[in-house]
Amino acid sequence: RQHDYDEDKLETFLLDGARYVNVDTTTTEGIDRASRLGLARSRLADVVATPRFHNAASLLFTDANPGRAFAVFRHPVDRA
Repeated sequence: RQHDYDEDKLETFLLDGARYVNVDTTTTEGIDRASRLGLARSRLADVVATPRFHNAASLLFTDANPGRAFAVFRHPVDRA
């Protein structure tokens, strides 16, 4: 955690040359926190990555602050 970390505030931080928002969208609790703090409304994140697509889509985004979905797939033959 950053030295001045505040659990009740959305902030960005720099890690290895990339900027991140202080939320964890890989967990249900993290998505709930991101929703409560208004992640989509804040426009701090360009991309939200999560394995919990339906949970994130229903809690984070609204008609006023919509999200766009995209997926990346590996070619099935190349995987084998």
